[in-house]
Amino acid sequence: MSVNVNTEVDAKLKEIVIDTVVDATGLKCPLPLLKLKQALRDCNIDHFVELLSSDEGSLRDVPKWIEMVGLELTTQTINDAGITSFIVKKII
Repeated sequence: MSVNVNTEVDAKLKEIVIDTVVDATGLKCPLPLLKLKQALRDCNIDHFVELLSSDEGSLRDVPKWIEMVGLELTTQTINDAGITSFIVKKII
């Protein structure tokens, strides 16, 4: 069975209301992750934070940190301009 990942991501995104957007494009490691941490600290449980990052280190660091602290990485996508969108749900 073939599944179109983009269709699954699009359907998931339609159900999500982003509470906070952190635009860290142009910033280098570790600033995107630090800005994400601050935004998550300032929001309520069950809120969604979107991090936008152009730093390649974020591709490795953000998912690893999210798993380490027990948050939920809802989606991770990269657009044609090389900007990665991480949508994180605060569950703790």
